[in-house]
Amino acid sequence: MSGDMKQLMLTSCMTGPDAILAAPATELRDIILEGLAISAATPEIFQLICGDVDLAAKKEKAGRLADQRWLEKTTPALFEDGSGDDPEIAPGKLSLQTGRARLLDDEAIFVLYLCRGHLHSTTTPNAMDRLSDSVLIGEYLAARGMRLPARTTLWSYLAAISPATRASIDLATVRHILGEGLDDMSQVAIDSFSVKADSAWPTDSGLLPKLLGRAFLVGNRMMERFGIRGFTGGCVPGWLKQLKSLDFSISCNCGKPNSRSTTEKLYLEVLEIATKIVERLARQLETLEPVWSGGDFMPSRQARFEQECGTVFDCLGQAVFLCEHARERICEGKSRPAAEKVLSVSDRTAAYIKKGAREAVVGYKPQVLRTGNGFITVAELLPGNPADSGRLLPVVTSHIDQAGVVPSRVTGDDGYSCAATRNMLIRMGIEVVSISGSKGRKITSDEEWDSEPYVQARSARSAVESVIWVLRHNGGLYRFSRRGLDAVRAELQERVLAYNLSRCALVRRRKAAATSCMAAA
Repeated sequence: MSGDMKQLMLTSCMTGPDAILAAPATELRDIILEGLAISAATPEIFQLICGDVDLAAKKEKAGRLADQRWLEKTTPALFEDGSGDDPEIAPGKLSLQTGRARLLDDEAIFVLYLCRGHLHSTTTPNAMDRLSDSVLIGEYLAARGMRLPARTTLWSYLAAISPATRASIDLATVRHILGEGLDDMSQVAIDSFSVKADSAWPTDSGLLPKLLGRAFLVGNRMMERFGIRGFTGGCVPGWLKQLKSLDFSISCNCGKPNSRSTTEKLYLEVLEIATKIVERLARQLETLEPVWSGGDFMPSRQARFEQECGTVFDCLGQAVFLCEHARERICEGKSRPAAEKVLSVSDRTAAYIKKGAREAVVGYKPQVLRTGNGFITVAELLPGNPADSGRLLPVVTSHIDQAGVVPSRVTGDDGYSCAATRNMLIRMGIEVVSISGSKGRKITSDEEWDSEPYVQARSARSAVESVIWVLRHNGGLYRFSRRGLDAVRAELQERVLAYNLSRCALVRRRKAAATSCMAAA
């Protein structure tokens, strides 16, 4: 009997967890085993995932039924049945009939969800190659009679997982850590860090050709996709080419002697051309308005048509706003706050983040709360660049809700300095609320500042930096790979989950080694 046949027979006799246990020891293996242990203690996770996938399937079915009803109404019938307009189809009220078996069940979806947190993606060629070549994943799926689906199919399964299900998984993880005695959650440290968005560094001259080029590209595809007159080219392609050339000239001119006057002249050319493109595309968009408002498309195509018209309208509006801001800056010397600026074409929720003396980025600023043994119980991500001082109380409150434990010690740097917040945390029963730095020194009494618990708390504050380092360099969290606030939050949750599960395995091994040493002594 060949070696491949023996391996196939061995795999067919194993269950999924058995196949994972038999695989070589790797970090991914530890993450999946810890995740399956959590799901075994909290089987509701699989029920939630199954419900999410069912709801996604019902939404697709509702779309198909709406298209079918549209076809029936628009197709001449021999006899009128006298029925009026059909009520709107509610996906939640539909039922799914027996059809083809799904490529993945709820447990396999959960396992691949953990894989995405570890690999940072399941859509990039590198991530799919690693999944396809993984002996661990291959034997696990084979033991369950499944195979790795195509990239888009796998994405659709994972995209179906709702924020509520993700939150339930995070809560179950924190309760698992407590239940296993891996951490008592009594000592926590908080810090924030900046993460780049999946976007280039913004400049007015660079954003304008991208916004207008996107509007023209989407509008120009109308005829191909919907069989209607799209945007005509005319002078627009040439104007877009001129904008890109001017942007290149502006970039090359930076830092040269007397560059300011030259840059102003180039920017005035940019604004003149951009204004002409906006006016031209706006006129063509107006010709599509009757089709947009009164078009008789199939419901699925109507939704797509309105989405693309909305994209064109939004890009033109952003371009007009950007032209006004650039004209104020160049001609009048005025500058608007970062919150009012257009910073990205593809990720509108990204913000300008400047933290201390570090390099400024366009992206997001997560808040993380680290426990004594290095676990993350809270990873908060809000739009914009909120001040750290206003996030201490909400983050600590979220930790109490997650863990069900009021910590005895909370520590942070002087960015979290706020006397009212500190007093409120102390009234909540937290014994030590230590804020390092000169600002923290001002709101802390001399007796407390010099006491041993506060000295230890200040020494332990830097431990949260190690978590951020691991998330950045081991977890790849120096740049998000998804765009939009909801998608970025989901990515942060997945990466933190993978980190926590890997940390569970590490702390468990350390405890076992310490127990063995004590027994040997």
